Amino acid sequence: MFEGGGQPISGASGAIPDPIEKGVPDLPTNAFFAYGYYEGIPRVLDLMDKHGIKLSSFMISNAVKTAPDLAKEIVRRGHEAAAHGRVWDNSYQLPRDEEKRFIADGVETIERVTGQKPIGWKRLLDAQLRAHSGDAARARLSLHD
Repeated sequence: MFEGGGQPISGASGAIPDPIEKGVPDLPTNAFFAYGYYEGIPRVLDLMDKHGIKLSSFMISNAVKTAPDLAKEIVRRGHEAAAHGRVWDNSYQLPRDEEKRFIADGVETIERVTGQKPIGWKRLLDAQLRAHSGDAARARLSLHD
């Protein structure tokens, strides 16, 4: 998962289980997410190269905007880009047209930055199993649960 940079400034689940006051930056959790694109993902890419394994990287488009060179590197090394939303948020609560735009925005950003059309879309929560959520994604790409 390539999510760092797509999470809210506060309220994301992470290293500290107690919620931080809304609107106040959750520095420990944001540092936890940043570790992914500074250290975690590059290390995983090296490990995959060492063992000749290819993976699907589910990317949040705001994370791709935060670290475009990393998104490009994932694809350059032969891994598949897959969409995981525009931001770290639930799209299942959106009206159908807004949800389609939410999915499309993520797909378009990933393709524009990496040059690879995402091979699929990963729902953020099982609650997104409602009928039109799947329809919105299937209209553009394959759906992953």
